[in-house]
Amino acid sequence: MAQDEQAIARFLIADGFYPFWRGAQATAADIGEAEASAGRGLAIAERLDDPGLRSAALDALTSCAKARGAFAQSRHFAQQRLAFEDRLDLHERLDAHTMVAWASALLGDLAQADRSTASALGLFQSGQVHWWGLHSAAWRAYALTLLGRWDEALAVAEHARKIWAEGGLIPAAYCVHGFIAALDVGRARHDTQLVDRYRAVLDEILKHFAADSLFGRLRPYGRGDIATLEAEVVEGFGMIPRARQQLVERTLSLCADLDRSLAPEAIRPIVEAAAADGLKLLEAQARRALGIALRDTAELTRALAIFEETRAVPYAARVRCERALLTRNPSELEAGMHVLETLGDLDQLARVERARGKGHGSS
Repeated sequence: MAQDEQAIARFLIADGFYPFWRGAQATAADIGEAEASAGRGLAIAERLDDPGLRSAALDALTSCAKARGAFAQSRHFAQQRLAFEDRLDLHERLDAHTMVAWASALLGDLAQADRSTASALGLFQSGQVHWWGLHSAAWRAYALTLLGRWDEALAVAEHARKIWAEGGLIPAAYCVHGFIAALDVGRARHDTQLVDRYRAVLDEILKHFAADSLFGRLRPYGRGDIATLEAEVVEGFGMIPRARQQLVERTLSLCADLDRSLAPEAIRPIVEAAAADGLKLLEAQARRALGIALRDTAELTRALAIFEETRAVPYAARVRCERALLTRNPSELEAGMHVLETLGDLDQLARVERARGKGHGSS
């Protein structure tokens, strides 16, 4: 009977991952049915005291909660797996830590994302990252980039790139945000070697996906084609799964960095959705974009408050400069530029100087 129950639990838990595979096409009914199935599987796993099945069931519930936009609940399910991680194999332990990091990054809890990814990669020997660790490495590179710890972010991204290259250049879409973050740092520092390296990585990965697919929409990122990115990602926001909103956050950031003034009617739905789901970094980038488009200091102030709360140092500095240019506040402008100088952000320093040289409040 125990073996029969295990088979039933496996079936129920597998059914719980249906919304994950459906992505943005998963309906509320799909998610509800999957959660019910995973919940029944979890009950059996707990009764059998089977840690592997229990972890898988909680992972399915994590995925369903993400699909609903319930990211705090998603993280809670992942954290429950860590309560018995000493009974799990390496892959399950690594995955649990990474799921905590994923939800934490989307929620804007970069400190937790930092801790979780450090714990995940700490499961390997020093300097070693197995294929299984690439997802954790991607989230670590992303979190460290947002935190302004750029040298560390680049070291993690480079190690991940080498593992990816040695493994045969597979279309590892789950790592894209980490490589995008490294590309962003390369652009910021005017490091053409870094830019060429990570542009090539993105092009290699994204070429495997149809142009109208989630990851296919990101193809213009490497070449900085922000007009196409605006159409595919910003205006196509409704087609991006909730669990992948870091890709929208990065796109909004790039558009602002490259002085693309986005259509307010395309940005407002992103602000509203991000605020409703508690996605702080996405909300901040969307409010930043709205503030730039409308020359609205109130929106920039809201963005700045979120960036400071989440400790997203490079982006708080950008917004300080953008707001200071509008309000003609030299002391705030100098404060923002000082942070950019410390980071080695030559790109944004040049952008500020161009705007200042025009002698008006345009950013």
